[in-house]
Amino acid sequence: MESLFRGRADLCGDAHVANFIKKTVAQKFRSPDLGKINELLKRFDKSCLDAFAAEIENSKPHAAWDSIMKARHAVVHKQGQLNLTFRELKEKYESSKAVVISVGAAIGVA
Repeated sequence: MESLFRGRADLCGDAHVANFIKKTVAQKFRSPDLGKINELLKRFDKSCLDAFAAEIENSKPHAAWDSIMKARHAVVHKQGQLNLTFRELKEKYESSKAVVISVGAAIGVA
């Protein structure tokens, strides 16, 4: 996810602005839940957020991303219970790829 935003930052052609964006994104994405993704997209432009939301909001990839993030918190921060089998994780991972693709499309980076 961070590499998409770094790639978009590089497109601006201003090394100082790109560096600022990269550092801001690195701080923001310690835990890339959809709320943080939405917030960053909105900061780029509301049209970026709208394009992403139209593709992902209340979708199977959205649910998959949320499940993976909850499982991550359960393991890393020992918050909540881990209720995800390895088989489910593999399935949700495949579905969650659409979130990354949609972010890239929203900000104009493949």
